[in-house]
Amino acid sequence: MGVAKMSAWRTDQRMRLAAEAEVLKTELPHFTWYDEASATNATIRGEHTTTAGNTYRLCLHVTSNFPNSLPGLYVTSPCPLVGYGGKTIQSYGTFHTMYVWKADWDNYAKLCHWKEEFWSPSNTLLSVLMKGMLWLEAFEVHCKTGKSIDEYSLNFR
Repeated sequence: MGVAKMSAWRTDQRMRLAAEAEVLKTELPHFTWYDEASATNATIRGEHTTTAGNTYRLCLHVTSNFPNSLPGLYVTSPCPLVGYGGKTIQSYGTFHTMYVWKADWDNYAKLCHWKEEFWSPSNTLLSVLMKGMLWLEAFEVHCKTGKSIDEYSLNFR
């Protein structure tokens, strides 16, 4: 992520995003930045294969107010995301026990990874992606049991 490419971001944001990119390159090298120069279209995308062996694509939309506001986290594949009993996760809308928000982008499942009032600029993009991976592990169990995601001790404050 070159500084010259990121002209749409403020200087402090460019510095923060460069640091975030270095951490992601080390910790999650299979995740890639797209449109990182754009303060409206910047995303981080990658795949996660769960312990059950299923592969999902995650997309983290880094908003223009990052790090002061939380980024959007989406499961972009499969779409629609089908859970227990053939019910789509998107059909839950904003539903706390499933840790999902109402779909607001191409009907992708939007995951709740933090409550807005608990978001802090000290939170990292790595932590958001890790929560997405934990959510996917809990989703796998939901698919088998029908239990809601919140039963798996995911305290997404």
